[in-house]
Amino acid sequence: MERQDAVDAPGRLVAFRDRIDGAKAKVREMVLRAPTPRYLYGASTRGATLFQYFDFPPDTFAGAAERDHLKIGRYYLDTDIPIVTETQARRDAKTFLVL
Repeated sequence: MERQDAVDAPGRLVAFRDRIDGAKAKVREMVLRAPTPRYLYGASTRGATLFQYFDFPPDTFAGAAERDHLKIGRYYLDTDIPIVTETQARRDAKTFLVL
C-alpha cells in the first residue's frame, strides 16, 4: 500500500518550493533594507552558491570579509565585490550577511 503523503508527491514538492521561495524573498528584502555599507562574511564556495541563489543586485555589498590571506585582494565570484580582511570589513560595515 502506498502512502498518500509520499515525499515525492507533486503537491508536497510544490509546497516545499513555495516555502523556499518565500524564505528567499524575506532574506532578500531584509538584506536590501539593511544599512549600508553591507559586507558578506566569508568567501567560501558554499557562500558563493547561496549568493548566486539570492540574485542580489551588483551594488548590494561593498566587500566580502575573509580570514584566508590568499583570498585578500581578489574578487568574490564573478563580481566586482572585493575580498578584504576581516579587520577592514569590521571597521567599515554597518551590516554583515553570513553565508
